[in-house]
Amino acid sequence: MKKKGVTRMRWRIRKAQLNWKKNRTRRVARWRVALLCFDSFAFVLCIVLFANFPERTKTVSVSITIDEPTLMVKEVRAEEQETSQEKNSSIEEFDVETISNSQVNIIGEKVESAEVSQIEEAQIMESETEKESVFETEETQTEEVIIEELIAEHTICNSKSSANRNTNMAVAAQIINEATGGADGYILEPEEKFSWLEVVGNTTEEKGFEKAPVIKNRKTVQDLGGGVCQVSSAINSAIQQTEQQTDREHFYAQKHSLKSSYIKKERGDKEATVSFDSKVDFWFISTLEYPIRIQVFTDGGSVTVKIFKREIIPN
Repeated sequence: MKKKGVTRMRWRIRKAQLNWKKNRTRRVARWRVALLCFDSFAFVLCIVLFANFPERTKTVSVSITIDEPTLMVKEVRAEEQETSQEKNSSIEEFDVETISNSQVNIIGEKVESAEVSQIEEAQIMESETEKESVFETEETQTEEVIIEELIAEHTICNSKSSANRNTNMAVAAQIINEATGGADGYILEPEEKFSWLEVVGNTTEEKGFEKAPVIKNRKTVQDLGGGVCQVSSAINSAIQQTEQQTDREHFYAQKHSLKSSYIKKERGDKEATVSFDSKVDFWFISTLEYPIRIQVFTDGGSVTVKIFKREIIPN
């Protein structure tokens, strides 16, 4: 009986020890969980506080020039952000020492060094000048010089020309002069074709043509564009003064069906009839070895055509 009592006592002591260790383990686990929660809360709190911490930043944009012997800042715009609010301040003039601890922008470039000396500014200005000079040099190199020489000129005058007829000649001259993009004449390159019907086209009211005497079916009638044949004839007369070939392959001009009073063979007038309705064209393909510029002038009943030889010289 005594042995059983001792065994029972030992079992109770052992059970008490196990219960104490079990409770101790639970308490330790609870404390660890509490500490872990506290650490997590503290970490989150630090992040929130750091994110909402008021920023103090300053951005200064400076435009500076060299004014010997002191480097002065002529225009300054300062922007300061403090406690989520922007404050703008303007400083009219200060020296290098004032901006020695600031972030400075000079002529759109960020200077990593806070110290800006007169020598560094002079180097920047010199480099900008070199860039501009290089750009100007490249631009100058791409330019071309055009030299022109008058190689032919012819005038056909009609003292009996009416006002509407004079208007038609002026309109046709303007169309030709502006046909290649400018207002100073028609540019024709070697082996290119000049066609009256393609350049001037139909003599319509929308273009500004008016009714004047024209020759149709060997009769003189009133129709839009009367008188433009004097312009085509003046161009024909001038182009034949050059080395232009007049063979059928490179040249075509048709005479009037009736005798025209303004055509004078003794002064070298060459006829060139044109008619959009009858598809009668005056054309030629340049056989000259150089580009030419054909310019047409009108003055009342007078038409003058000048042809210039163009020489393009790279600069």
